[in-house]
Amino acid sequence: MVWLLIILSIGPKSLIEVNTDRVYLPILIEHGFELDGYTDGIAKGLIDYDKIDDLIASGFKVKLLYKDYRDATRWVLELEDFGYYHSYTEMCAALESLARDYPSIARMETLGFSVQNRAIVALKVTDNPGVEEPEPTFIFDGDIHGNEIIGGEVVLAQAKKLCYDYGSDTLITRLVDEGETWLVPILNPDGMVAGSRYNANWVDLNRDFGYQWGATGNSPSPFSQPETKVRRDLLLNNYSLNSVTFHSGTKLYIYPWGFTGRIATPDSARMAYIAQRYVQFFPVPYGQIARILYSVYGGSTDFFYGCFGDLAPAVELSNYYAPPPSQIDTICNMNVRGMVELMRVSQFGIRGIVTDSLTGDPLPARIEVLGEGWQVYTDPLVGDYYRFLLQGTYTVTARANGYYDKTVTNVAVPNNGYKVVNFELVPEDGQIYGGYAVPSCRTRRTPTNQDIYFTLKCLGKRDGKSLTLGSGGWIIIDMGPNSPIKDRLGDDLTVVVTSSGQTYQVEVADSLDGTFLSIGTGNTTQGFDIQPSGLTQARYVRIKALGTPSIDAVESQMPSGVSEPEAIHKPSFTLIRNPSDRIRFMVNGIDRVKMHIFSCDGRLIESKEVRAGPYRSDPLPSGVYFLKIEGKNFSKVEKCLIIRR
Repeated sequence: MVWLLIILSIGPKSLIEVNTDRVYLPILIEHGFELDGYTDGIAKGLIDYDKIDDLIASGFKVKLLYKDYRDATRWVLELEDFGYYHSYTEMCAALESLARDYPSIARMETLGFSVQNRAIVALKVTDNPGVEEPEPTFIFDGDIHGNEIIGGEVVLAQAKKLCYDYGSDTLITRLVDEGETWLVPILNPDGMVAGSRYNANWVDLNRDFGYQWGATGNSPSPFSQPETKVRRDLLLNNYSLNSVTFHSGTKLYIYPWGFTGRIATPDSARMAYIAQRYVQFFPVPYGQIARILYSVYGGSTDFFYGCFGDLAPAVELSNYYAPPPSQIDTICNMNVRGMVELMRVSQFGIRGIVTDSLTGDPLPARIEVLGEGWQVYTDPLVGDYYRFLLQGTYTVTARANGYYDKTVTNVAVPNNGYKVVNFELVPEDGQIYGGYAVPSCRTRRTPTNQDIYFTLKCLGKRDGKSLTLGSGGWIIIDMGPNSPIKDRLGDDLTVVVTSSGQTYQVEVADSLDGTFLSIGTGNTTQGFDIQPSGLTQARYVRIKALGTPSIDAVESQMPSGVSEPEAIHKPSFTLIRNPSDRIRFMVNGIDRVKMHIFSCDGRLIESKEVRAGPYRSDPLPSGVYFLKIEGKNFSKVEKCLIIRR
């Protein structure tokens, strides 16, 4: 009922042009104007139709392009099967065809489901698609705004390029053999089918991500929508070196930060270097999102970069949401060349594997380059990391909770190449450790030049560097996949602040999507027991500002050495292939899991909770089905085929 009331109150927006100087764009945005692009004194974007008179009364010269912005792409919807564009069904079939025709390098995956139960599918392209290997990962996604359908065409074109030219083109073959690429043409299938910018809940998905979320675009909370959860989890399960998201409505190559133009990222020069290489093939202006376009809170690119150091550009492909058919191939070809170059140059810098010095097991670790930008992370499954750097000499440090830090100096990165820097870390018994990552925040304060490292100031152990939260702001600190806070006698964690008398509230959860439970308030550096939450362990800590506290660190202590990897306690499942009218699978692990079976059109067929051990579904008619297993911090989908004989 709540969602129904919200939907009824929103209604379609209008597409307008406003003749104005750039300095007045913030005033336009305050009136509810959603800027698509700004060129030669003309701002183009969306606004509620009944607010147009307010703009005119404020002195703006307004031209109404479409009373309902969806009319700008309705011509595509009215064509049979989208005409020259791929419909949702055709796009899924195209990916399935590539996976079928190139099984040695391509695998189609269902990442999850939309609000209306449409599958969100991806093509994984690598030389061993069924094996997790230490190699750089790239992710390309399109159609996060459902009416910007040229993005999906560009992503599909890249998928075809990697498959078609493998084995004949030396560079493409190397990128496939030595890398892993995920291609997600349609992130917002419900919006794409409806010709809508928004998903089926009328939420702008590019305002729903957690890093500097801002309660805009009808987003009720960070990662509130299934589609943004899918894209978040794709990153969390496949730490990527460079993710590119495609839009349309203007023509730009843009990169973080999106939430502010007052500061640049510490990697802005390196981001600009990659931009220069890309726009050689797709000649458009480039720059920081908030400086060249407008401020965006809750955008995907800020999350990709702010959470895990992904370089995270966005490419605006056309002044049209759906450019004319005559332009599709040209746009695709130019951007495919740009993507190939981006994949090539992004691998310059340093790379390596971080392992336990005693066992040789891979470790989740933070990689810091002294004085040179954001940190990046290792993949917890195989321990590999990749950091884009240009030619020079660097000092590199690996930090893993439960282990002594290790620093390597005088790392010489060659021109147009990379240097391998591996780390073997020694366990540290009883270590005091700090935060690992910041997956979500809303700082509610204007950043200054001293804030260039921003939320990184809250990670690791106390060091006297802090991030000040504005009143009502909050930050979530991830303590790490192998180092959740355990409930023991006495205090389990310490919130370290550099302020005094500024009140904050502490909440904990063991899942990003779980309920955060309060364990107390403080106004100085103070210890807290997680026992009031009822949890035996907590991976995530949320600090909410009731005043304006300056957060230095959240610290806890290892009981001895490194805590047992959380992955051991996660459920997993194996699909048992057999000629039968039932789906059979084996659940492994100690946790209960939820099992869902969907038909190929997204209808829920069966759903129940199951424990570890063998399981079989109810009898099913012949057809294609999707089996989804969900547990704590775990979700997996498998495609199943039933053939009744």
